[in-house]
Amino acid sequence: MNDPSQRVASDDELAALRDAADLPALIDALVRRGATALEQADWALAQRDLDEAATVAELAGKLALAAQAHVAVATALRGDGQLAAATARAEHAVALAPDGPPRIAALTALGECHRAAGSSAAAEAAYAEALTGARAAHMLPFHQAALLRRRAEALRSLGRIDEATAALTAAIDAYRGIGADEPLRDTLVERAAALVDAAAPAWTEAIAAGRTAAAAVGDHARLAELAVLEATRATAAGDVAAAISWAERARQHALDGDSPITYTAAAIAIADLKERTGDRVGAYASLAVGWVTLGDVLGQDTAAAWFRPQLLAARERWGEAGFQAAKDAYYATLTA
Repeated sequence: MNDPSQRVASDDELAALRDAADLPALIDALVRRGATALEQADWALAQRDLDEAATVAELAGKLALAAQAHVAVATALRGDGQLAAATARAEHAVALAPDGPPRIAALTALGECHRAAGSSAAAEAAYAEALTGARAAHMLPFHQAALLRRRAEALRSLGRIDEATAALTAAIDAYRGIGADEPLRDTLVERAAALVDAAAPAWTEAIAAGRTAAAAVGDHARLAELAVLEATRATAAGDVAAAISWAERARQHALDGDSPITYTAAAIAIADLKERTGDRVGAYASLAVGWVTLGDVLGQDTAAAWFRPQLLAARERWGEAGFQAAKDAYYATLTA
């Protein structure tokens, strides 16, 4: 049976609460309905209800609750693509929030807004301040690790790789300390990604640590991501044969790990690499098979959106006759 306390209020019920000036109940009802709208990506309704909740809470002097509501409005605005308005709202939440968890949440939301807008330096500053607050408040290691990962992403965007790696290593240590194995594996992949262009010792340690953790539990999704990084590094080094081998391993791991996006990236990478070697048949095959496979998982419309442009671009590069020859040769292998 549904919990009546979690029921979403109607417009008439909200109007009655306003008439009665029952501010605590009104705030609660508005936040609950706004949060439901947020979960359903109904950005307009979420903004309206949560904005009213924030205003009422602010007038009532409930600053922590008001800041929380303003953060939720910022999330709705960001989801609606209104990045400038979202950032302004998050900044207001930061200014309003008392120290401790409310301010940390507001700073984190501000970082998310800056990140969405491509302002990596501002995002990094917000995450760094949130992390300082989290440490002062003795927040759980799990939450501190999440902030470390966000800050590391911003640092990496700024080219501050050593700092990004240090933040990720701290997050890894935190996850290990509390036995959070799944986010630990994700963070090991993130550290390897940050070091993909680094000198051999650091890279070798990072990729090996990620692979060991993923292989221990048969995490093919993470193994696929690591193999993509190996392919990226081999490509940068000019070792096309090794890059193809790693990309093919990534594709298989992605299939085994039900990771359609990584599968797609690997299939497209294989096509590009094989074309570089002059193997147009292999390139066509990777795209054609990729289209069919992705279509089986995510539907034909999604598969077409990813693979049709790749095939059309190949036709443009190879010419109609060259493209048809590669296509015919591929299908001939299926009937041989």
